[in-house]
Amino acid sequence: MLTHTHRKNMDRLTFLSGDQDFAPLLEAVVRDGMYVELLYPEGHTARDLKYFADVAKPMDIDFLLSIATEDFRRGHAFPQASWETQAEPDNAIWTWDGMQGSRMIGKGWKEANGTMLCFRTAQPSSQGHYLSVRGQDYECVKRYFELRLGSHLGQPDFKLEWERRGF
Repeated sequence: MLTHTHRKNMDRLTFLSGDQDFAPLLEAVVRDGMYVELLYPEGHTARDLKYFADVAKPMDIDFLLSIATEDFRRGHAFPQASWETQAEPDNAIWTWDGMQGSRMIGKGWKEANGTMLCFRTAQPSSQGHYLSVRGQDYECVKRYFELRLGSHLGQPDFKLEWERRGF
């Protein structure tokens, strides 16, 4: 990488890592005039790497889906996230509570058609919207909801304790 930068064989570099050991290398290639885009694992990245890069982007699930092929996305039913103005989905039964200690953070709903699940924040954002994630697979929808909410809150390892409601 350093040799190609020095010889001007390339003018931009995309680097995938979060490891502090690469900070001196990134510093050297940037100092030599290379434009560096850093893709890093969210929540597990050395600050120096982000500092030396011209652009730093987390490789979160949304980023990975954005670079996946259309065939892959079609073949892997992935939950859909949106921001909604209603506190609860239409035609759904409240089925799970997403808790942090004694505080309810999210709610899980089973939609009337029986195949779709919907997880929403229990309280609206400052703009009056509720984060909503819909899909068919309980574990996948639950985890994606936690990832999206954690990203929104700036807590990459965000987790909730999910309790089934009494029925």
